[in-house]
Amino acid sequence: MKLKLLLLMSLLFFVEIGFAQNTVTYSSLTNTINVNSGVEGTVDILVNCYGNSSTQVFLDALQSCGNNDGILSTSYTNGNILIPRQNTTIRYKFKKTVTIDTQIVYKFSTNGSCTQAESQMIKITVNYKAGSTTTPTNPTTNVIDAGDKLTIDESQEVVSIWGSSMPGYSYSWQIKKENGNWVTIPNEVFSTYNGLFYTGICTYRRGVTKSTITSYSNEITFTIIPSPIINNSINFNTSGSGIIGSNPSGGRINSYQYSWVLRGGLEDIVFPDATGQNLEFPSWLYSPANENLKATTGLYVIRFVKSGSQTLSSNLLKLEPTPTVQNNAITLNGSTISGSLPTGGNGTYEYSWLYTSEEIGTFEFPEVGQNLELPSWIYNPNLPINVYQGVTVIRVVKSGNRSVSSNTLKLVPFPATENNTITLNGSTISGSVPTGGNGIYEYSWVYTSEDIGTFEFPGEVGQNLQLPSWVYNSNLPINVYYGMTVTRIVKSRNRPASSNILKILPLSSNKIALNDAAIQSDLSVEELVTVYPNPTSGSINFSTNFSTDKQIEIILYSEKLGNEKSVYKGTVTPNQVINWNIPASYQKGIYFYKILSGNKEFRTGKIIVQ
Repeated sequence: MKLKLLLLMSLLFFVEIGFAQNTVTYSSLTNTINVNSGVEGTVDILVNCYGNSSTQVFLDALQSCGNNDGILSTSYTNGNILIPRQNTTIRYKFKKTVTIDTQIVYKFSTNGSCTQAESQMIKITVNYKAGSTTTPTNPTTNVIDAGDKLTIDESQEVVSIWGSSMPGYSYSWQIKKENGNWVTIPNEVFSTYNGLFYTGICTYRRGVTKSTITSYSNEITFTIIPSPIINNSINFNTSGSGIIGSNPSGGRINSYQYSWVLRGGLEDIVFPDATGQNLEFPSWLYSPANENLKATTGLYVIRFVKSGSQTLSSNLLKLEPTPTVQNNAITLNGSTISGSLPTGGNGTYEYSWLYTSEEIGTFEFPEVGQNLELPSWIYNPNLPINVYQGVTVIRVVKSGNRSVSSNTLKLVPFPATENNTITLNGSTISGSVPTGGNGIYEYSWVYTSEDIGTFEFPGEVGQNLQLPSWVYNSNLPINVYYGMTVTRIVKSRNRPASSNILKILPLSSNKIALNDAAIQSDLSVEELVTVYPNPTSGSINFSTNFSTDKQIEIILYSEKLGNEKSVYKGTVTPNQVINWNIPASYQKGIYFYKILSGNKEFRTGKIIVQ
């Protein structure tokens, strides 16, 4: 008898408050919980909204009217604005440290005003226990209630079950389909339950667990009425690039799953990743590489909508192919590929350009216009893809669900640059006007010193070159007295072309002796010695350019040798080449040489041994 009375007292009732044509219900306006001193306690109150008006209901149930001592927080789990078939939970949390058992009654207005009638307020009695409270192993306060709404239309509302607060316990919810077995509902770990799991006759119960002991509440059985899906139709969008699907209704409340199927071939083909309300035609549907799947006569598209226990198929939409794209031809004009204006399709054209190299493969230019200006890198022979390696280009035109490739165009290099000669006039090097290429020429000038190497004259990009004054400075490591040559490089969208090699001679007014390499008075600049190859690894040549026999000595020295080494001493004839094999014992590095004649140095330099 006492157990029945306790259950009756614990059963919760629903209170309805109307807002225009909509109504909200509170799972309970009166609640009592026991919490230990310093331990947090929670009371959840479920609020459901019913009606047929689009007017929003604004909840204002967090205003405390009275004692606030011990109120930890107040909140809505799903916001405080509801429309029909929505719900939220008002969550009140309490925590207070007491030395003796203390009872506090809290009152919360449901309209935001403390002048509200107390009968319409939410009243929560919290018994703060100074000592440890003992919860029965099989608690009799584990009670759930759903009011009188036990028949649910899945298109309009969800199952809403309120459960008594059980501080210190963890919650779980189970469902049983008609005469089936109990199944735990995943992720449902709160004192209340809101949702749909099955249709038909379903029974729910709540489990509460403490330590390893779980007990279950009373059972509530719902009849959930399946709702048929309506309004599933599809049609082409205005551009013909996809399909627009209607907004379905019915089925499970706010829950629709879409799938799209291509029908009419040997078997149905599901459009991968197409799970939205509308469908954008994928590229493979009209790719030239998939003729068997191309949108042609006999293929249809259908949309399936699944909601709850119901699935509905749309109308079949026949894919009527657009006319074949025609007049897609390309021609090469210099470095520009001109493309014709296509016909057919749907009148709107998208262009892409592909280039192919036999060694590298096929890639796409970033350009998307009707014509293509070939980029400069395509003429660079130092890159793996260039016109000298055999490159072909095609244009692909897409229109609606059609695409077509143009003729294949082989890129031909521009004619080689010719007539690239230079002559020295005083301190000015004059260059001829080149021919060949694309008619537009880029110039660069390079100078070479046997001792130092090859460098480019900075900033000199003209047809002619005015030699800078520093080339005549005998104190610099590169100057005309050490044998300087100049070449002009010409580029014109083709392979760079080098001019003749021009040896730079000192001006007649500047024939002076070097401080560091005193030139013998009876030797002219033309009678210097050329040293090559440099760097070297095996031997070195000293090529003379004397007009008469001369007595010379060649001496090699470095930090590694310690002492000077005479590698040649004797008489040389005009244009004689002296070859000296470098001993294997010589380490790699830099060695210096000097050439003497008549006990005077007239040439010094360095040799790099690799």
